[in-house]
Amino acid sequence: MIIHLFNRKIRVWDCLTSFKVFESFRRYVRMISVAEVSPGSLLTAGTAGLVSGFGSATLVAMIHQELTGLHASEQSQVYIFLAVCILVATSRILSRTLVLRLAQNAEHGLRMHLTRRILETPLEKLEDLGTNRLYTALTYDVYTITACVISLPGVIIDTTIVLGCLVYLAILSVPIFMVVSACLIFFMLSYILPIRRARRHLSVARDEQDQLYKHFNSLSQGLKELKMHRKRRYAFTTECLQESSCVLRNRNISGRFIYTITATWGEFLFFVLIGLLVFDMHHGVDTMSHTASGYAITILYMMGPLRNILGMISQFGRASIALEKVANLGLLLESTEREYPDSLSTRDGKKIELLNVTYSYGSRGSDEEFTLGPLNLSFSCGEVVFIVGDNGSGKSSLAKILTGLYTPHTGQIKMDGMVITSKNREFYRQNFSVVFQDFHIFKRLLGICPEAIDRDGQHYLRLLDLEDKIQLDNGTFSKLDLSLGQQSRLALLVAYLEDRPFYVFDEWASAQHTHFRDQFYRQHLASLKAKGKGIIVISHDDKYFDIADRIIVLDRGKVYSTSNRGRQSRLI
Repeated sequence: MIIHLFNRKIRVWDCLTSFKVFESFRRYVRMISVAEVSPGSLLTAGTAGLVSGFGSATLVAMIHQELTGLHASEQSQVYIFLAVCILVATSRILSRTLVLRLAQNAEHGLRMHLTRRILETPLEKLEDLGTNRLYTALTYDVYTITACVISLPGVIIDTTIVLGCLVYLAILSVPIFMVVSACLIFFMLSYILPIRRARRHLSVARDEQDQLYKHFNSLSQGLKELKMHRKRRYAFTTECLQESSCVLRNRNISGRFIYTITATWGEFLFFVLIGLLVFDMHHGVDTMSHTASGYAITILYMMGPLRNILGMISQFGRASIALEKVANLGLLLESTEREYPDSLSTRDGKKIELLNVTYSYGSRGSDEEFTLGPLNLSFSCGEVVFIVGDNGSGKSSLAKILTGLYTPHTGQIKMDGMVITSKNREFYRQNFSVVFQDFHIFKRLLGICPEAIDRDGQHYLRLLDLEDKIQLDNGTFSKLDLSLGQQSRLALLVAYLEDRPFYVFDEWASAQHTHFRDQFYRQHLASLKAKGKGIIVISHDDKYFDIADRIIVLDRGKVYSTSNRGRQSRLI
C-alpha cells in the first residue's frame, strides 16, 4: 500500500517528504520497491520483532514481581514464564532470519537495478559521472544500506522493549514515570543538535569516498608510471591518496566520536536517575522501596536496548547518506532508451545516413567549446571508408555518434530510411561491431551464438596467429594477459564472431607489427568487404589509403572529402 501511494505521488505525502526523516523513509520505501522486496515478509519480520520486544518487557515485570513478592507465587506462573521465554526466543529468531534474507535480496535487487540503469544510460552521461561514483554506489552505498536493513529487527525489538518497560514503569508509579519521561525528553532534545553535526561530518566523509575510489583507480591504471618516477609516486601518495584518506578518516572519527559522546551522556543521565530513585526512596515504606527497586531493575534493563538504539543511529545516519547518494545517482541515470527483446533484434541495415548532425563539447558559448559537424555523410554495406585527420579533430566522436553511443545534439541519423530516435537507438546499435582504441575483452564470449564459436573460433585463432598463445574452451578464453597487439587481435576475433553488417575500427593497426598491419589492411578488410560488410576505419596509415573506396578527412570538427585517387580535398 505504501509503495502504491509513493508511486501515485500523493500531494500530502510530498508535503511530508520536506522533512528529513520522511525523506529518508521515502527513500527506504523506494529502495524496497526497486529491490522487489516482499512487503508481506517485511511486515511479518516487523511483527515478530514487536512480539519479541513486548515479551522481553513482560519477562522483566514478572521477574520484578517475583523478587519483591508483591504477588504470591503459583505453579502456573512458572509455566507462563517459560512460555513467554520460548515466545521471545522464537519470535526473535524468526524476525532476524526473515530480515537477513530480505536484506540480502534487497542488496542483490538494488545492485542489479543500478546495473541495469547504468547500462541503459547514455554513454556521455556516464562519462560525466565518472567510474568512481558508479563503483562507490554499487559497492559501498549498497552495502551500507543493506547493513542498515539487517539491523532493523534489532531496532524494532529494542524499541519495543523500551516502550514495554515504560508502560510497566507507568503502572508502578505515575508520578515517577512522569519524572523518567521528562528525563527521556530532555535527553532526546540534547541529542538532536550533536547528531545533526555528526551527520554533516559523515556526509563529507561519504563525498570523500568518491575521491578515494578515484585515486585507487588512478593507482591501478598508472602503476607503471608511478613506479618509473619517484617524485611523481611520492606526490601522488602524499598529495592525492594520503590527503583524501586523511579527510575520510578524520571526518569519520569526528562523526562517530559525537555519537559516542551523546550515547555516553545518555547512560550517565540514566545512572544519575537510578541513583536518585534508590537513595531517596530506600528509607521509605516497603511499597515505595519496592517501587524504587522496580524502577531500578527496569531502567537498568532498558539501558541495554537504549544503548543499542543509540549505536544504531550512527549506522542509520550513514545509510541515510548512502540512500541520498543512490537516489541522486538514480535521478541522473534516467533511462532514455527502449530495450528491445531478442526477437526484434534483427540486424539487416544496408545504408546509414547522417543528416546535418552536430555534437558539441565543453561549455556552450565559451572558447573551450568544440563542435563536430554539421555532418552530412552516408555509409553503405560493401564499401570501405577511411576516416582520417589530426588528433582532436573528432574522429572517435564521429565513430561514437555513428554507432549510436552518442546522441546528436542536432540533425538526424537514418538507417535504410528509418529515423533513429531514443525508441530504436538500442536496436540500431546492434548493426555494429566495433573495436575502439580503449577496447575491453571479456573472458567469456558473452552473447555470441555457441554454434558460431564452435564453427569459427579456432579458425580465427589460427588466422590471427593466436592459436599457440591462447585456447578457447566452451566460449571462454584461457587467459587475457597478452601484449597490446595480441589483445587487439583478440578483440578483432570477437568482432568477427559477432558477424554484424557494419564494422568500425578505431586505430586498430596502431599497436600491430608490420606483418599483422599489412595483413589487416590487405586481407581482413578485403575479406569483410567480400562478405558485404560496411567497413569504417579510423587510421593514420596513408600507405594503405588506396584500399579505401572513400576517404573522409576531419579538421577541427569539419568534414572534408577526397577520393582515393588523390583529388584535392574540399569542405562539405
